[in-house]
Amino acid sequence: MKGFNEEQGASLLLALMIITLSVLGITLGTIAINNVRLTSQEQEYQAAFYIAEAGHNQAYLESLMLVETDSERFNQPALFLISSLRI
Repeated sequence: MKGFNEEQGASLLLALMIITLSVLGITLGTIAINNVRLTSQEQEYQAAFYIAEAGHNQAYLESLMLVETDSERFNQPALFLISSLRI
């Protein structure tokens, strides 16, 4: 019976180690999944930002071209109108 009494706490220690490692694994998995989700959201945000910026730049250039075209058509200097459009 002496050999049995020496190993009484081994199963408890093994169970605590398994529980601890399971919690650690679940935590790391959750962190990894959230990291992937945040990365994809950041990529979508950046894509939307640059698309909107490109649209803004395109509209700005088109408005400048319209001002220059109209000023040539009416023989008026476009400098006043263009300088007011520049940001």
